[in-house]
Amino acid sequence: MHWAHKYIGKSWSPGATGPDQYDCWGLLCVIYKDQFGVELPHHIALDKTDRRGVIKFVDSEVRNATEWRRVTSPVDGCAVAMGSANKYSHVGVYLEIDGGLILHSAERTGVIAQSISALRASGLGNLIFFKHGPNC
Repeated sequence: MHWAHKYIGKSWSPGATGPDQYDCWGLLCVIYKDQFGVELPHHIALDKTDRRGVIKFVDSEVRNATEWRRVTSPVDGCAVAMGSANKYSHVGVYLEIDGGLILHSAERTGVIAQSISALRASGLGNLIFFKHGPNC
């Protein structure tokens, strides 16, 4: 059984980081800590995107930067920014199961795993995949 199954079905709550409720960023933070040993900042601000496709998120409280590299072919555990047009308002985690699913926590549904086509049908058609780390 994939590690993601333990999160599915949990409730959505703004600012929640588990274990029974999550918002989208809180879920991403918990997954990265629990599954990959990576601490992500809980309060972020986008710093910039450079020509190599690296995005820096800066912890707005302690000013530590977290680097992410944009990838075109996601692998299990890649972060996903979702939105419409060029506005990104939601995040999730790519899963290499059932042909590729996105695990995310949404206000009306809680934590679910959806196909990319289902996300596009719901209005979150603009997806960008990222890998985290200094060697990404």
